[in-house]
Amino acid sequence: TIQMIALISYLLEVKQLPGPYLVIVPLATLSNWQLEFSRWCPDAATIVYKGTPDGRKELFENEMGGNADPAIRYSSPPFNVVLTTYELVMKDRARLKKWKYAYIVIDEGHRMKNAASKLSATLLQYDAAHRILLTGTPLQNSLGELWALLNFLLPKIFASADTFETWFTAPLAQAGGGQDDASLTEEETLLVINRLHQVLRPFLL
Repeated sequence: TIQMIALISYLLEVKQLPGPYLVIVPLATLSNWQLEFSRWCPDAATIVYKGTPDGRKELFENEMGGNADPAIRYSSPPFNVVLTTYELVMKDRARLKKWKYAYIVIDEGHRMKNAASKLSATLLQYDAAHRILLTGTPLQNSLGELWALLNFLLPKIFASADTFETWFTAPLAQAGGGQDDASLTEEETLLVINRLHQVLRPFLL
């Protein structure tokens, strides 16, 4: 949480990038994120998007400039950060996707490992220059889950799950492999892992 807020603070203060930044978190941690933003990045105009349907509508119209001319709303919103939950980015996507975000940040990003989930499908409708997934949860041994995360981060590059899987099976086919995963030799397994590391290195901190 603090590292992410420090990054946003750096982008605001040093890089002069006002955002907007969309930070999506579990409901249970929303108040903690709000507290940490106020403590570590107090100069950021932060909207905590939550509440009743009427309360969110009022927030959108009065504090987020939702009723402003689209050209103005798009280029210079009256806020830097929108802090909200998974449920509300899906429920209120018609409102929240009206901006082009500098960054979309997803806490507990492993929730995006199912590319067919409603959350993944919804967030791919949002426009953002950059996307960050925060997670401390390791993936299972599944290329499909890994592809789903990378597809969210860079959908134009990681557009096809089948192509992604081919990147790792092609070297084995060339080497005369072709067995299923259960019968990979130790050498073949190391080859796949090495290639995975090469692909992932630019995307991980």
